Amino acid sequence: MRARFFCVLLALLLCLPMGARADMRQHVSTQMMVRLQVKADSDSPRDQRIKLIVRDAVRAYTVPLVADANHPDDAYQILKSARADIQQVAMNAARDAGFGGSVRAQLGVMPFPIRLYGKTLVPAGDYRALRITLGSGAGRNWWCVIYPDFCTTDEVAAEALAEGEPVEFYSSIWETLNRWFGKDEQE
Repeated sequence: MRARFFCVLLALLLCLPMGARADMRQHVSTQMMVRLQVKADSDSPRDQRIKLIVRDAVRAYTVPLVADANHPDDAYQILKSARADIQQVAMNAARDAGFGGSVRAQLGVMPFPIRLYGKTLVPAGDYRALRITLGSGAGRNWWCVIYPDFCTTDEVAAEALAEGEPVEFYSSIWETLNRWFGKDEQE
């Protein structure tokens, strides 16, 4: 049993680097994109709603700005040039939603966690980004990739999460290991 386990483990370790190299075509480099982050003032339902209103206004303004950019460097420069206008768009949306606090738009290199957009894996790392901060920015934030535009959501998953349904994860490696070494085989 132990020998079988180590053989399987060795085979998995030998296969992972090849699989990782093959999958790199589906991964996106941190240098090939610009991200967008909107930070809410707090976690209150009102502030979270305002965050999403500001997000929609900023996306409606910025996505067309960078749509014709030929490279992430170009998209970033366009956003830098339009930073004051972007901040005004965010401020107008926040004010229209009843928010009276500060609204800041900043561009820079910022850390982001790993994220999966459809079949595209966006690794954790430091990215050039546009960050909109509402008030203290202490609330939950929303982020996506604004160039190229990966700011789409899976409506079914979003509805399930909104309704409090648990998220289930699946691992084919775990399933295979359970089949080989699981309780069914031991009994």
